[in-house]
Amino acid sequence: MKSSLSILLLLLLAPSASLLTRAQISPAPGTSYLNVANELAPSDSIFLVSQLGTLILQAPDNQNSLIYEWIGFNKAEGTWSIPLATGNISTYMPASEGGILLNIREPDTNEVLQQHRCWIFQPQINTVGISIDNNNCDLLELLATAETRVLEYFDANGQQATVSYPLHFEWQAEAEVLDGHSNRLLLDAPTSDRTYRVKASLPALSLEQESEDLAHTAIAVKASFSYNSTKPEVAHEGHSETEGSAPYELRFTDESEGPVSSWEWDFGSRTSVTRDPFHVFTEVGKDTVLLRVQSAHGCVSIDNHLVVTITELLVEVPNTFTPNNDGVNDEFRVYYRSVRKFSMVVFNSWGRKVYESTDPSLGWDGSIGNGLAEPGVYFYVIEAEGYESNERKKLQGPLHLIRGK
Repeated sequence: MKSSLSILLLLLLAPSASLLTRAQISPAPGTSYLNVANELAPSDSIFLVSQLGTLILQAPDNQNSLIYEWIGFNKAEGTWSIPLATGNISTYMPASEGGILLNIREPDTNEVLQQHRCWIFQPQINTVGISIDNNNCDLLELLATAETRVLEYFDANGQQATVSYPLHFEWQAEAEVLDGHSNRLLLDAPTSDRTYRVKASLPALSLEQESEDLAHTAIAVKASFSYNSTKPEVAHEGHSETEGSAPYELRFTDESEGPVSSWEWDFGSRTSVTRDPFHVFTEVGKDTVLLRVQSAHGCVSIDNHLVVTITELLVEVPNTFTPNNDGVNDEFRVYYRSVRKFSMVVFNSWGRKVYESTDPSLGWDGSIGNGLAEPGVYFYVIEAEGYESNERKKLQGPLHLIRGK
């Protein structure tokens, strides 16, 4: 019987096709509120407020000649049947939550000219939590869940729905604010242990709730390394980082991130499992240095940003030098690259040996014993071998020693 009465009241109060319902009840200017979607009846507004008694509703039309009948929704009976206010009053301040029906009547005939509905609620965020939804070597996915106060509303036919909270989420890792404002946070797999928290809020109502910290232990790794050369600098050796002269010695330092449990280096001709290895490059050509690191969880990362180029054997010989201590061309020395074995002998015009060396970085300063060699023509014989099996050079020819006056 009660159910039949409720349906009858709903039908009586439902707007007829002739009623004007396109305009809506709206909050008065200066009122703090949040308007959320009504999934059942889009024309019926839902207003969320931070505190009841602060929202003033106003009718779509304000005419002194009309009667405004404000009626509340009776949730217990499922009817719009609670008298709130009636008269020449186009505004109303709700003191409690729920649905509000506004009938705008013609005073002489009491005919309902317009009918509008809205809902007023005071939302509440009870708790916020974080869980790990996905955790692997590539990504970390966190999920925030918010427990909110349930807010129920109805349409004109008595169909029920709950308000969907338009929550804003702010994620944080220690003091760092992270991008992303939804309840799901997707990150590249972190390589360090971090503590995460999230805050859910309704900013328009200054309503917020923060989660407890979630500690995450990193499993991912990121390979990285630096290097420095231990090769001494020689003015006449054609060596650079881009075109190396063998032997090219490099010391490598692991700078990988994350819980690395093993290291594997590949230098092209040799491998190493030492964390910070040392390697001497001698083979002509290009070698890509590759570092592969792995964690105990099986996460793998590779860094291969360094290419080492070793040039072939090169020996170039000048035919003149001027040992006058002016700092320019004071010694007879070769320009060389990638020399493994070397021999240089200098003779005077009588065939007497005046200088010899097995080190290409050294040169003849134009002296013989404790004295100075006479200006004139000398002869050199140079033999050199490179690091490849077929790299050999033999150079010989005249050398002019010139001294200034």
